[in-house]
Amino acid sequence: MKEFIQEIRNFLTPKQPASWQTLLLLSLFSSFIAFFTTSIAQNIISSCGWIFLILAAWWFVYEPPVKKALTFPGVFTQIFLGPWIISALICLFLFGSWGNFGQLTAITPPAFIVWPILAAFIGLIPNFIKTNGGSKTPEFTWPGKDKRQGMVLFLLSHVLVACWFQFYFLLQGWLSIYPSLLADDFTSSSFVVRVSNFDRGAPLGKDVLNTAESQLRSRLEKQNWSEIERWLFENKAQKQWVNDLESDVKKQLSQRWRLFEGQLWDLQGKVTTDRFDTGAMYNVQLDAVWQGPSSQQAGYYLTKTCEITPNRQFYRKAGAALPASRVVGRLKCNDVSRPIEIKPDSKPVGA
Repeated sequence: MKEFIQEIRNFLTPKQPASWQTLLLLSLFSSFIAFFTTSIAQNIISSCGWIFLILAAWWFVYEPPVKKALTFPGVFTQIFLGPWIISALICLFLFGSWGNFGQLTAITPPAFIVWPILAAFIGLIPNFIKTNGGSKTPEFTWPGKDKRQGMVLFLLSHVLVACWFQFYFLLQGWLSIYPSLLADDFTSSSFVVRVSNFDRGAPLGKDVLNTAESQLRSRLEKQNWSEIERWLFENKAQKQWVNDLESDVKKQLSQRWRLFEGQLWDLQGKVTTDRFDTGAMYNVQLDAVWQGPSSQQAGYYLTKTCEITPNRQFYRKAGAALPASRVVGRLKCNDVSRPIEIKPDSKPVGA
């Protein structure tokens, strides 16, 4: 144990005043002093500690043995991780969210976007500095033409990584605003890949159709059959019943409808009487059309089909045919369909 402590002491002891160990000790000393201060003074001293730490790390990673250990063979050139380490510390300092006593509580998305670009600039700085042979001091110089093409490719490769980070956070922002995108199909996408087999979830349109079914059931089921037919006849040509139904759905789903994506679901419907093979007197088709962003060019929609029939049980209970004034209606609906891509031959009923 004593040997281990002695090795650490020798490692951190500056061999000369101008060294990375001196900067690191200044950083630790600043953090120690900041612990006993408050408010503005604490922020200033903590910032100085971060600056000393960044400069110490910058100096340390460019030490020949360390630089050799942090360099790995790449596809076209050697990959040096030192600039990425320094850039990470700078991003933590500039973009990190800090709590009491400088404790890191969160890292904001801009930090990830700036990280690779800043690492590229840090990695390119040595190309603009050379050592003066006489005074042994650094001086500014322009890189030769043979290096410029590689420097441009180096910078653009890091910008590409930053763009991928930006694309990731853009998708996360879309998913927070449009949760129904989780139910979309991205198997044909060249950019979006599902990294786990989690449940794709159900879009808000499914709740819209189920709520519309519930509202339609409360309006029609167990109502007088003649009144049901009158209501369907009066509203068949006009689409007012769909608008009324959509208003009821919005009230029922008011909490979820406040989401931005709630305004992008359009409820449509139609009434038909051309399916007598199933014994249904009337058929109601309800469609929830998604008008927001989608992996499909024209979007998609969900559909639910309901059948409205006179309740035959009342006939059997009576033992004889009852007058129409005493016959009530019954509503039977299918499950909500999977998302259907909008194509010229598969347009929703209201399109």
